[in-house]
Amino acid sequence: EHIAALAEMEGRGLGQTGGEQAAIYIAEKFETYGLRPGWAQSQYLYKREVHLVHPLTQPKLTLLNPDGSPRRTFRHQLDFGYTIAGHGGSGQAEAPLVFVGFPRDPQAPDWEEFKGLDLRNQIVLLIDSNAPQSFVTEAQIRGARGVIWIAADNPATIRSQNQLAAPELMYLQNPTLPVFRVREAVGRELLSLDNLAVADLLVPPEQPRQSGSGWFTRPLQAAARLSLSLSEPRASEIPSILGFLPGSDFQIANELIVLFTSYDGLGIDPDGTIYPAANESAAGVGLLLEMARLWQEQDLNPRRTVLFVVWGGGQLEDPGARSFL
Repeated sequence: EHIAALAEMEGRGLGQTGGEQAAIYIAEKFETYGLRPGWAQSQYLYKREVHLVHPLTQPKLTLLNPDGSPRRTFRHQLDFGYTIAGHGGSGQAEAPLVFVGFPRDPQAPDWEEFKGLDLRNQIVLLIDSNAPQSFVTEAQIRGARGVIWIAADNPATIRSQNQLAAPELMYLQNPTLPVFRVREAVGRELLSLDNLAVADLLVPPEQPRQSGSGWFTRPLQAAARLSLSLSEPRASEIPSILGFLPGSDFQIANELIVLFTSYDGLGIDPDGTIYPAANESAAGVGLLLEMARLWQEQDLNPRRTVLFVVWGGGQLEDPGARSFL
């Protein structure tokens, strides 16, 4: 019942109507099931301010044939996501792909070692754990139009980065360029015209095109089209919901058991695509609410105090759960 209700709330995206609806629904159920308000001044809702960006138009990634015709269009949030760290941000690019490879255990090379590396009017292909994360800046300096990282074949590894999470890090540095992370299955398709596997990229060509000792390039036959338009960062209040049952044993009532999950999902994309996220987080919320209902039905008086927490922003880089605990 709870999963069905939450899955109908337009994906429960951050800063979207579905997320607000979910928070209110959960708070009402906490009250119905006898949980006391778990936040200050007898409130169930705790609103945490975060700074977010949102796509203004549908992010796009298209694999092109050598003649420029579309070969395959990939799906945002399922096949690829964007990053905003460093120079990652808004931009348009249509250019051939070039792979830049590094040793198995790369040390971040000094900029002097990249003498002779020309990435002008190309889209750079990189592999997670092979290239230094800082290389995006070097690629941008050397004329790259965009960057594609091949990540693990897992949707969690390509989730779009919406939050300006860490004050010590730089985000959306001008000039920006589209930086996408793709699942390994997408990486295999990008290499299909060259009949290469992802692992093949890590084998340097016989005569690597390089000046320094720590990198090589491999031009690819395919080209790609990248498109990303992001909003300016803005402050958003993401509600979390807290309720508790007081402990009944005088000796251990001040000990706290915390049960927590998150409620938010991928929400609605600019093109109207809704991701219900029934199994991703609604199932966890349903389980937590059913526990509260059963405990009320059985008139359970826990010896220790039990705090129920349903986080908003569980998909964020910095969800706040760790600092709270």
